[in-house]
Amino acid sequence: MYHSFENCKQHLLDIEAIDYFFAEKITEKYLSQDSDNHRVSQLFHVFLALQYYLRQGHTCLPLNDIAETVLWQDQDNLETTGFKFASLAVLSSALDTLDIENNENSVLVLENQSLYLRRYWQFENDVAHCLLQKMQHKCLNASENASEIENLKKTIKQLFPTAQQNDEIDWQQVAVSNAIGRNLNIICGGPGTGKTYTVARLLVMLQAAHRLKGADVQLNIQMAAPTGKAAQRLTESIVGAKMQLLSQNVDFSLLTSIPEEAKTLHRLLGYRPRSLDYRFNENNPLDCDVLLVDEVSMIDIAMMSRVLRALNPDACLILLGDADQLPSVETGNLIADLANKNHQGYDQASAQQIQQISGQSVPVNNASSTCNHSHITFLLKTHRFKGEIARLAKAVINRQANTSWQLLESYTFVPTSSADVIKFAGEINHFMPTIKDACLLSACQNYYKKIARCLEVESAFAILNAFRILCATRAGSLGVEQVNLIIEQQLARNNAAIRIGRHYHGRPIMVVENDYRSGLFNGDVGIVWSDTQGRLQACFENANGIKKVSLARLPKVETVYAMTIHKTQGSEFSHVLLMLPEQDNKILSPELIYTGITRAKKQVSILAAKHVWYQALNKKLPRHSGLAMKLAKII
Repeated sequence: MYHSFENCKQHLLDIEAIDYFFAEKITEKYLSQDSDNHRVSQLFHVFLALQYYLRQGHTCLPLNDIAETVLWQDQDNLETTGFKFASLAVLSSALDTLDIENNENSVLVLENQSLYLRRYWQFENDVAHCLLQKMQHKCLNASENASEIENLKKTIKQLFPTAQQNDEIDWQQVAVSNAIGRNLNIICGGPGTGKTYTVARLLVMLQAAHRLKGADVQLNIQMAAPTGKAAQRLTESIVGAKMQLLSQNVDFSLLTSIPEEAKTLHRLLGYRPRSLDYRFNENNPLDCDVLLVDEVSMIDIAMMSRVLRALNPDACLILLGDADQLPSVETGNLIADLANKNHQGYDQASAQQIQQISGQSVPVNNASSTCNHSHITFLLKTHRFKGEIARLAKAVINRQANTSWQLLESYTFVPTSSADVIKFAGEINHFMPTIKDACLLSACQNYYKKIARCLEVESAFAILNAFRILCATRAGSLGVEQVNLIIEQQLARNNAAIRIGRHYHGRPIMVVENDYRSGLFNGDVGIVWSDTQGRLQACFENANGIKKVSLARLPKVETVYAMTIHKTQGSEFSHVLLMLPEQDNKILSPELIYTGITRAKKQVSILAAKHVWYQALNKKLPRHSGLAMKLAKII
């Protein structure tokens, strides 16, 4: 055992103080009277591993993942020896002595040979239970609902007037026609597959179906997303879709019933700064018939549990996301757990309803009653995101290191002299880390130096939204902190007004904490701008134009010429410069690189070394969770 955290850290790599404190307190609680030093040592390190796994985003610690393995070993430092765990049988037997099974007062739960903190076990159970209720579905019957089906057929033709009649399945129409009668709809798709295009039509379809039932009151629809930026993008997409539908002569009263504002999840639930509870919960549910939630990959298990608790059992829940994107920075991997990519087809009744309303013939899975995925639709056709970027993204997410690197190599820029100017040309550019400074200089010249020269802040936002540097890490020579510093230093050479680390005209900033007094949230991006009197203020885009906030009221912010890939979820730019570390890093993965690439709408430039690229794409870093298993068993 260890005398202190410092002593523990000398022997175990990557251990944090919270891990040690947690293991120490749990050991005191359960093992203070145990004289078996070997069992105490094993369990102390199991508790250490549980908290360590939670920090990595897992909801639980599978015992077979650590049994007979060495954890926390540093191959480059012989003193950091790590710890070897005993066999699965020994670990299970040791945990059996703790009296945690069926003990509601225990802070630990052992289930299916996985160890949980009770709160995360409860979150998983709550989510599984609520989703089970919402998965129940009553399909329309052709004989009993003939008139209703006929009217819905007319509506879907209005919603998709240019749909092609061929053998190819139109998954957007499938998603819309499949939603009728369901309280749970999960729609997954990558960039450009039309998730918000589809869901705008789905909302209209739900209102039309509700009206056909003779309802006097329209459905109360709410929309939400995990971050302010994601909520803003959802708002813009829905407003744009409504304008398009209006031009298609879709019933105006149906369109006006669709909201035009998406909230952050915190705002939706009524976040209270000095309280652990939200305003809306199981005792005070949301006044909502339909809830649309975008960017589900960013939501952790705790937040999803709170959303489901606050939602009436009869309310319809629509979840949108990309199953290939990075999981939440917090705990869990919701979209992967909820949307099984091995979709074997729809049950017979669902397939029949889809065919009757939309004319689309979908695969039927006669065994789906044992594991029903009929509430899930994958949008498989890319309408915007095509060409070489799409080809590269697909190779990356499929972990095809050779294919993706060969594609990058065909676009590699090879400097002929130190005086070469880096040019971003074509869909894909690839640079080696040796010319990183030249890449950053080109980023300044082509984009960032133009921000402060704009006459209007709207024009400055247009430039900022057109290009962004994406980094895998915060620290390091190619991390966010260092890259932002280099950019500011380069810009300051030609602009004496730039004060590094302080506010200046044209400084792009990102809010890094939620602040409900100012209405600014973690992830919101703005620009510091001079007013007509020359006073600096912070400007932020919103649905109504530009929101101005005095610097005195501004919450904590940081410079954002460069940002981490994690922070870009829910955002997109015309051009991104993706910069990977010069050496392998544990954070690198196919999902991280895929997320970075797919933030680009038209052009992606990648700075990466071959060995780092291969190491990243050969990684498989699953998030351990019991949710998918619970849903499979329940269904």
